[in-house]
Amino acid sequence: MDVPELLDMPELNAIGPVHEEMHLAARNLLLMSRDGLDIPAEEYDRLSNFTQELRRQLGELSNRFKGDLGLASRLMGKVFESASEGVIITDPEATILNVNRAFTQVTGYRPEEPLGKTPHLLSSGRQDQAFYQDMWNTFIEQGQWQGNIWNRRKDGASYLEHLSIVAVRDEHGRPYRMVGTNSDNTARKNPEDALFAEKERAQGTPHPIRDAGTTNGRPEQRRVGREVSQRAGPRPG
Repeated sequence: MDVPELLDMPELNAIGPVHEEMHLAARNLLLMSRDGLDIPAEEYDRLSNFTQELRRQLGELSNRFKGDLGLASRLMGKVFESASEGVIITDPEATILNVNRAFTQVTGYRPEEPLGKTPHLLSSGRQDQAFYQDMWNTFIEQGQWQGNIWNRRKDGASYLEHLSIVAVRDEHGRPYRMVGTNSDNTARKNPEDALFAEKERAQGTPHPIRDAGTTNGRPEQRRVGREVSQRAGPRPG
């Protein structure tokens, strides 16, 4: 990240180790859950503690940036482009406004191709409308959603991704942006799925969905949820 002014900022330097520990704690929980192991309460507490500490440090960093908006803007741009996970930013109606480099690497789309479209662009057809309706109802009620979902790359190959969506609100509490982060989970989830995904483009027949899950996070109007689900999710038939 070539923003020299950041190198001497203790607030920023302190975030890296905590973020790494939080990531490892979350990964450990996912692996234990996947393997059907009993998860001790201490594991949840560990993740919660790192999350709270990261929020505290981000708060300190935010206060530091209030006096230098130019630096903050440059930093956010660098973080967005250098993130290892794909990032997609939409307006409240699910129209895509921006994607980062990792998103283009995973999906095969050039940076400008998704702009002005909706995430329906990535639909694999493996989830039905009921799945998307439940997904968006959860998002509208809680302000976030995360889980596994099958999507399709530009070349036609499908892939299992872990998707997290959060709502960004303006100073009045109204939805301003939606930010989704995703990572390719195909090979990690099931080697057989990875082989099917590679063959799918040539065969043209996806095998049945093996996993699509939801989990948690603030209130929102259901009207927006219905509109977003119609735009973002595939329609039956």
